[in-house]
Amino acid sequence: MESKKILLLGLLGFGVFTLLCGFATDFWTMFGFRFLVGISLLLPRLKSGLPSRS
Repeated sequence: MESKKILLLGLLGFGVFTLLCGFATDFWTMFGFRFLVGISLLLPRLKSGLPSRS
């Protein structure tokens, strides 16, 4: 994937999962959404550490 698309996907995931945190009704739901927020923030960093295919 292109770097810009990865960054936008990470930002979109961050926004969506952060919004869902507001609707969490218990600890484990909040934990799950916060975990997914962390994964979406990790996407661009993973891409930057991988060698590019040219």
